[in-house]
Amino acid sequence: MSTLPPPDPERNRQLVAERLGWPPEALKACRDLEAQFPRWMVFWTNGATTGTEPGYRASLQQHGHKAELYASTTEDLLDQIAAVDVEVPPPFQMGAFTPLV
Repeated sequence: MSTLPPPDPERNRQLVAERLGWPPEALKACRDLEAQFPRWMVFWTNGATTGTEPGYRASLQQHGHKAELYASTTEDLLDQIAAVDVEVPPPFQMGAFTPLV
């Protein structure tokens, strides 16, 4: 019995891009934005499922906070991400406190 290799998210996204007909530059653009903003996931969309024009969408889910952005160009998306990309604090932990001095 052969062992399957572990899942590779980047290879999976490449296959999705090929099957959905992403423009040639879209996959690299998504990866470049994610390299700049590692907490974000960036995808190209043809707009069919979102009712928008083709473009890029980015999402952030961290510690109960969620942000969804859309722009027709990577430049516009970069501006939007930079405007809302602030450090999200970790969730409150019961029993954790900072002593008052």
